[in-house]
Amino acid sequence: MIVYVDMYGRFTDVPPHLQVREEEQPTSQSDETKFSGVVSHFNEKGYGFIKEDQTNESVFFHQNQCIDPVKLKDKVVYLKKNSPRGMRASHITKQKPANF
Repeated sequence: MIVYVDMYGRFTDVPPHLQVREEEQPTSQSDETKFSGVVSHFNEKGYGFIKEDQTNESVFFHQNQCIDPVKLKDKVVYLKKNSPRGMRASHITKQKPANF
């Protein structure tokens, strides 16, 4: 048996030219599924968490993924991407009020 090391330093039996980055693997949701939530934590370094409305799950994000500037307790809409450390929010926008 031949053992390879993937780009994250883990052992695998998949040759390097056949390995797929975890961010590129399809998630269980379609790529266009949007989620909503509230910014529950945001620090001065630009890292934070969004508490998802439906599951109360905390999803990590960085301000580089924000299309609109966000702050603590903002309601947001976002996409979820798979990363080496779990799910991560991307394409984050502020949720528009319902009266628009």
